[in-house]
Amino acid sequence: MRITNLLLLLCLTVYSCSSGVEQETGENTEKPKKVEYPSGIKARLGSFPLVEGELKLDKAFFSDSTRNHKQYKLDPNLVKMLAASLADEELTKPNAYYLKEFYSIESAKKNKKYDEFLEKLDIGQTKDANCYALSRIEFGDSIAALLWRLDFSSYEACPYFQGSHYLLSTVYNGKVVQTIQVGADESAADAPVSSTILQEAKISAQGKLTYKYESSVDEEDRQIEHSSEKKEFLLTPEGFVKK
Repeated sequence: MRITNLLLLLCLTVYSCSSGVEQETGENTEKPKKVEYPSGIKARLGSFPLVEGELKLDKAFFSDSTRNHKQYKLDPNLVKMLAASLADEELTKPNAYYLKEFYSIESAKKNKKYDEFLEKLDIGQTKDANCYALSRIEFGDSIAALLWRLDFSSYEACPYFQGSHYLLSTVYNGKVVQTIQVGADESAADAPVSSTILQEAKISAQGKLTYKYESSVDEEDRQIEHSSEKKEFLLTPEGFVKK
């Protein structure tokens, strides 16, 4: 009888230990939370390679992005999703115009009326515009930012302009909550006057955005105007807000 009781106690002890291990293992193997993306963006997430650590936008980055990312062209529907909430910010606002031009040009191309569009084009008007996916940053398990580029150029005659704007779209809780301009590389000319704009930025892994914006105007070989400013922003669930 004593032996039987000991065997029963042993079985109960083993069962209790194994149940504890299974419970502990189950807790440890729980899947970690992930950033929730809108379904339309989730399907194209592979076009936005994940970046670890700080993202630096400078002349070298601009040159590399225009040379190596042509395969990640964005269609108008996805661009509309990314640009649905343009930030009420000085540098970001003009993108509403360029995006409107992009949609019109893409529509003309899709309907095989681009040649007709070009025939009606006047100098100083936008001749072409395209958008490209670049990369993304994830801040923890709830917020992410998608970086993309908007290219635009005018008819090849004075006045002439061309440029690239780098836009950062913040995603939170399955929605794009804000899009802000974080970089720019553009030029314009109307002889003998020419101008350039350069906006460089750093985005830390902690969600701090710092950018420097410079513009200059030259007349022949003489600089007649120059301005520069720096701004800092902090990431929130509503997007980047000025510090």
